[in-house]
Amino acid sequence: MPANLKLHQLRAFVDVARQGSIRAASRLSGLSQPALTKAIQELELVLGARLFERRQQGVTLTAVGDNFFRHASLVLEELRVAQEDIQQRLGLAGGRVNIGVGGSIARTVMPQVITQFHREYPLVKVRIVEGQLVSMVHELRQGALDFTINTYDRHHLDQELIFERLMQRDYQVVMRKGHPMAHARSLAELQHCDWTMPTPQAATIACCTICLASWAWRRRSW
Repeated sequence: MPANLKLHQLRAFVDVARQGSIRAASRLSGLSQPALTKAIQELELVLGARLFERRQQGVTLTAVGDNFFRHASLVLEELRVAQEDIQQRLGLAGGRVNIGVGGSIARTVMPQVITQFHREYPLVKVRIVEGQLVSMVHELRQGALDFTINTYDRHHLDQELIFERLMQRDYQVVMRKGHPMAHARSLAELQHCDWTMPTPQAATIACCTICLASWAWRRRSW
């Protein structure tokens, strides 16, 4: 990191980029708008490039700013992890874990998993983001999410993300006795039907618990 590039400048830049406006970033960070503006101007001067385009409704990243944002957010995330590591080595088992989960998992098993996790690690804060994998790729790349528990199909993300199979679900079609579509032989024949999708809670709870416990164990071993 260049000697004249300051940590508070990176934090100001990342906060504004994530919030999309200096006003919103000011509320989030507790810093004044002039202080954030000054920090970003100093950063742009150091880098010799404009990072934001100012607009009436806020700010947007320039092409250079978007590229720099990926690096800056990762730097700040690594510093956060390093600080938590030191606290844990000093006997303060705190920290934070950021998890992405699919909708069915978030609404069914995660409350039980989080309750159990907090009993074992009461000082660790958990942030949960709900959604499909494709909506979480951006935060995974930036390090804003530690991992996600989600459905997965092979695609181009294999080249940049690491996947680990936790379980495999086998689905069956169940209908009432005497249903008019009982003799259907393909899913295409059932497309017009109303569906209710079950969730195997026991298996999912176990997998989510293993993920969180594994995260905590790795942090203790660092």
